Amino acid sequence: MNFTPDCSQIPHWLTLKKICKAQAVLDLIICGQEFETYHRYTSSDQEEYEGQEARIGFDFEEDDGPSLHLYFIEKGCMIVPSVCENFQSITENFEKQIPKEFQAFYKKNYHEQDIPFVIYAQGDAPWQLITQFEIEEEIFTLKHLTSDPEFYKDWATIFFGDETEYLNDNASTDTIAQLYEGKVLTEKMVYSIVNNIPDWLFLENELNHLPYRFDF
Repeated sequence: MNFTPDCSQIPHWLTLKKICKAQAVLDLIICGQEFETYHRYTSSDQEEYEGQEARIGFDFEEDDGPSLHLYFIEKGCMIVPSVCENFQSITENFEKQIPKEFQAFYKKNYHEQDIPFVIYAQGDAPWQLITQFEIEEEIFTLKHLTSDPEFYKDWATIFFGDETEYLNDNASTDTIAQLYEGKVLTEKMVYSIVNNIPDWLFLENELNHLPYRFDF
């Protein structure tokens, strides 16, 4: 059976933008000094377009393994999955179907690559799916695009649990939910996620770079 992403399960793109930034903050709190973070959120450094880039996946430095790349503009978002192989047929005029607001970004980064589909949303319109070719394997990183704080906690407990001594066994889902809403990060909130912060100055610098508001 071919895999088709369920766009109805993805939050509104404005909500998703907050979630992506919050998950980048959580990764930094848990393991930012020790390991490559799984979720990243940075300003685009390419001059021809403005916006934010959120990246979700493994091994970004080597561009290897399953990942998602989300590109936020002022009035929308585009989601691009990893390159896939072992497909049989390609939809004609795939790139031409991508809205013009995302065209420059897509062509600069993905032109003639084996991207199975893109998902995009603009304004208050629902998410739209454009398929280039069908795939059988599920792209599980799409599950990270959820507003449920329990998902991140369960994932982090498994993913970071054996890799860092700092993650609390009872990390607070209330704190995660507050970060998903864009609340100001406090020292109390930090300690509801981890037992220790080895370098507060490092964390402050990273939060300023995102940027994300904090008070400590």
